[in-house]
Amino acid sequence: MRYLAKINLSSICFSLVCLGLFVFPISYELVPSVRLLDVVLLVLLPLFIFSNPKLDKSQLLIVFVVAAIFFLSSFFSLLSGASFEFSRVGFIYKYILIFTVPWILVSIVETKRQVSAVNWLLLIGFIFLSSWTYMYSFLLRSDVIDGSLRPSFPFSSDYMESDAHLYSSYLGFFTVAYLFYLRKYFNHSMIISFLILSNAMAGLLLTGSRTGLLLVGLSILLYSFYFIFKFFNSKKTLITEKKILIYFVLFLLLLFFLTTFFMPFVDTFLSGNQWLIQRALNFDLVNDQSSQGRIYKLMVGISDAEYSGLLLGAGLNSSLVWYDGLFSILLAHGGLLFVFFIFLFYYLIVKKASNGAIRQKDFSLFLLLVVLYLIANIITEYVFVSRNAFPVLVMLSVLYLSISEPRLNTVSKNKIKKDNS
Repeated sequence: MRYLAKINLSSICFSLVCLGLFVFPISYELVPSVRLLDVVLLVLLPLFIFSNPKLDKSQLLIVFVVAAIFFLSSFFSLLSGASFEFSRVGFIYKYILIFTVPWILVSIVETKRQVSAVNWLLLIGFIFLSSWTYMYSFLLRSDVIDGSLRPSFPFSSDYMESDAHLYSSYLGFFTVAYLFYLRKYFNHSMIISFLILSNAMAGLLLTGSRTGLLLVGLSILLYSFYFIFKFFNSKKTLITEKKILIYFVLFLLLLFFLTTFFMPFVDTFLSGNQWLIQRALNFDLVNDQSSQGRIYKLMVGISDAEYSGLLLGAGLNSSLVWYDGLFSILLAHGGLLFVFFIFLFYYLIVKKASNGAIRQKDFSLFLLLVVLYLIANIITEYVFVSRNAFPVLVMLSVLYLSISEPRLNTVSKNKIKKDNS
C-alpha cells in the first residue's frame, strides 16, 4: 500500500505537470493575476511535498539562506522607513515556483515515455503560440477582438495590455530549443523543420519585440563559432561533421531560394505590420525609450538597497513591482547577498549537470539554453511570470535529465518496487 500510494501521488504530480503544459498559454485571469496555470501549480506543489521527494542538503541550505535574506530585507527595510505593499506578497509564490519546478521534474520524471510526453506537449505549445501571432493579427483586423497591435498570449482578459516582450522571450527560447533539441529528438525532416522554424520566425517578427530575435541570433552566432572552431581544430574531422556542414550549407541555400521565391506573398501577408517588424529589428539601444527605462529602474533597485550598503534589499517593500531586469529586481528584493546565493544555487545545478554528463555535446546545449534564458532575464525578469517560466524550466529540466540518460528507465522505478513487493 505504501508503494502504491507513492506511485499514485507521483502519477498525479506528473499528470498535473502535463496539464500545466496544456493550459500555460491561456492568459485569462480567473481573479487578478491568477490564471489556470497558477491554480494547477498551487495544487501540484503541496502534493509533490507530500510525496516525500529526495532532497539535496546543500541546495536546501542555500534555499533557506535565500529565504532568510528575503524576509530580513523586508523587516529591516520597514525599520528604515519603507512602506509595506501587499501586492508584493505574490513574489513569495513566484520564488517558490522558480526553485521547485526543476526539483519536481527531476524527481517525478523517471521514464523515457514520460520525457516523450513532455516533449510532445512542449512542441505542440510552441507551434500553437508561434501561429497565434498572425491569428491574433487576423482577428484584430477583422474586428473580432480589440487590442494592441502587438500580440498577447491567447484568451487574455485584456488585449490592450500587451505582453509581447514576454511572448517574444518564450518564442525565442523555444526556437533555439527546437533547432538544437526537439528537432533532433523527433527526427524531423528538413522540410518539417523549415516549416516549424519559418512559422516561429514569423511569430517572432510579429511580436514587435527584440528579445526573442536576440536570443536566436546569439545562439546561431555562438554555435557557428563553436562549430568552426571544432571543425578546424580537430585532428580528424569526422565524416558526420562534414555531412552536418554540407546539410547546413544546403539548408541556407534552400532558405534563400524559398525566401526569394515567396517574397511577394510574404510582402502581401505582412502588409500593415511594418511597424511591428521595424520595432522588432530596431537595435538602437542608446536612443530606445525602453532601454533608458531599464537603466532608470536599475537605479531605483540600487536605491532600495542603499540603506544596507547594498547587502540587503527592501524585500516585500520594494519601490516598484517590476524592474525590467533580473539583476535589478533581485537587488531590490534582497541586495547583493540575495543575488549571490541565488546564482550560487543555480551554479551548483549546472556543475552537477556537467559532472553527470555522458556526452559533452548534451551538456553544452543545456548550458547554452541556461545562458540564453539568463540573458533574456537580464533584459526583463520573465522568470517571475509563470506562463513564461514554467515551460522554460520544464524544458531545461528535461534536458538536465537527458544529460544522464541511464537515470531514465523504460518503466517507473516505483512500479518495479511494487511488483517486487
